[in-house]
Amino acid sequence: MATRELERIRQSDRPISETAAVIGDKAMAAAERVGQRINQTMEQAGTAMSTVQEKGSEAAGRAGDVIGNFRQAIEKSARSQPTTTVLMAVAAGFLLGAMWNSGGSYQRD
Repeated sequence: MATRELERIRQSDRPISETAAVIGDKAMAAAERVGQRINQTMEQAGTAMSTVQEKGSEAAGRAGDVIGNFRQAIEKSARSQPTTTVLMAVAAGFLLGAMWNSGGSYQRD
């Protein structure tokens, strides 16, 4: 397509300055369209980032609520059944230790 345009320009009886002005105008219009697309993309990216930040904040808030509820449940259990709570903590520690040790038992290349 570019070669057809060049051939048409060569065969035209327009002065080169006019042809250069037309080509310049087309280049400016194309650059403006590209700029508009970049601006649109940046706006969309900004909107997406805002949405991600909002969702992250909501998730962090919910996680904080869960941790608070878990802490309250442990404190209540420790007050009402201290022996059971200690035994459960020991069992949880044993399980975590076993999982930790089993993860390092395979050979790495």
